[in-house]
Parts: sequence; structure tokens; C-alpha cells
Amino acid sequence: MNITDTRVRSILIAGALSLSSYSAQANSFYSFGDSLTDNGISVREFGAAIGNAPGRYPGADGKFTNGSTWAEVLPGLSGLSFSDTNGYAIGGAKSGYSGFDDALVGAPTGFLTQIEKFRSDVVSGKKFLGENDLVGIWIGTNDIFDDASLAALDTYVNNIEAGIRTLQALGAHNFVLIGSDDVSLLAGPSSAVDPGLEALSNAAKNFNQKLLALNISNVNIYVQAGGFTLSRLSWPR
Repeated sequence: MNITDTRVRSILIAGALSLSSYSAQANSFYSFGDSLTDNGISVREFGAAIGNAPGRYPGADGKFTNGSTWAEVLPGLSGLSFSDTNGYAIGGAKSGYSGFDDALVGAPTGFLTQIEKFRSDVVSGKKFLGENDLVGIWIGTNDIFDDASLAALDTYVNNIEAGIRTLQALGAHNFVLIGSDDVSLLAGPSSAVDPGLEALSNAAKNFNQKLLALNISNVNIYVQAGGFTLSRLSWPR
């Protein structure tokens, strides 16, 4: 998806300010998700850009944007450390273990697969996750395109919760969750009321509400639910 560097920088300002009190104690930033967050992992891991829109996106650098991803911009605005290998997101990923581009990659690419890879990296000593590090997660858009039913939305949020709990067990305490944009706007223009597009729009709203309702003890969760204004969801006492 095409998110320009200029737009990313402008929409992240509010988020960076909202996190300023937290980021004074933060160290590293790690990111998980789909093409909206992918900072070129296919080039790093497989030696070539892999995606479902050859000739447009991803570009030669493996990114689905003509600039920097939000995961690359936010750390700089918030005083966090971020290297390319801190990005585990890959284009086409869904919230479970699979993604749309699994066949192209030759391996599962989903959010929970990314979490498992990160867990392996932490256990092996390749990565370190401290209590002051920040984890960014933006996943769910591809899931909604795949199945926008209410029952499916519960599964997507359960997958995200499972990923958070795995990271929590590894030592993570601080998370930024990005909700879904109105995915009906990404499906293409329509001059008439399309029930299918309306269903996608409603699914995105319901998904965001379910993210807002997440309640996990002993972690700090900031959530954005359509609009990129980060607000504190919970703060443990």
C-alpha cells in the first residue's frame, strides 16, 4: 500500500507526542505486521522483493511504500533505537501463521509466525527484549479482506492477544497497537452503494472496537483505532 514519507511523518507527530513521557525510558523498538509495516524484510531474508503487485509495490528495497514506513519513522521521533532487523513485518501477512504471499516466500509469513521467529531470536541471543522496549503491531487488514464476519474478527483479535502474551512472557511490557483503516476505501472506487464495501467498513470499525477492549494485565498498551491518534488503553497499577 502506498503511504508516502510525508504522510507518515505528519500522522505520527501526534503519536510521538503522546508517547513522549514513556519514550524517555524506552530503549529499542520492534515491529510486526503486514505491508503497512514491512521495512524490506523480503530483500534481507530472501534476496529479492516479494509481493503481489510486481512492477509497482514492493519496490526494489522490498517496501510497499515510496518512503519510510511508520515503524522506521516513529523511533526517530520518540527517541527509540531501531535497526532494519528489528522489523519482522512482511507484506501479505495475516494475524495467524499464514499470509497471502506464503507461496511466493516458500514459508509461512503471518503475525504469529513473525512472533515465533522473534521468540527464537531472543532465546538464541540474537535479540534482547527489555521491559522498557516498545513493540509496534499493525495487523488485521488482510484478514478483514479475507473474511469480514464477526466470528472471524474475534479470531483475529485472539491471535493478536496470543502474540502479545508470547512477547510479554519474553519480557515485553509496552505495546503500540494500530487498528484497521476503513478497508472499504482500499478496495477501489465505487459510484454506487456497494453492500460488500459497507461490510468491510463495518468490519474495520468492529475490529477496532475489539482491539480497544483488549485487557491484558501488567502491560502498557497504546491503541490507535482508525485515525492515527494514539490514546492510552490501559496502564497497570
